Amino acid sequence: MAFHLGETIRLKASDVKDLDDAAITTPTVSIDIYNPDGTLRETLTTFTESSAGNFYRDYTIPSGGSAGIWRARWAITKSSKVGKEDHKFEVAV
Repeated sequence: MAFHLGETIRLKASDVKDLDDAAITTPTVSIDIYNPDGTLRETLTTFTESSAGNFYRDYTIPSGGSAGIWRARWAITKSSKVGKEDHKFEVAV
């Protein structure tokens, strides 16, 4: 499913657990948003923790953006350990 320029989407990181298989709570989170050409567009540092181990951020695709496959890279840090997770979404004009 393709999204459109100017549309708001929900980016999610679900069921995030530590090495002991416990759900992570109150981490530090950053989400890097990459354009289709692979360049970093922006870094988001606010998010919502919907429940233990489940996080989301609503993101509005810039109206001046490009069509193609975008990437959102989550970096979730807890107790100096960092986990990274990539998500891709398609944007159509």
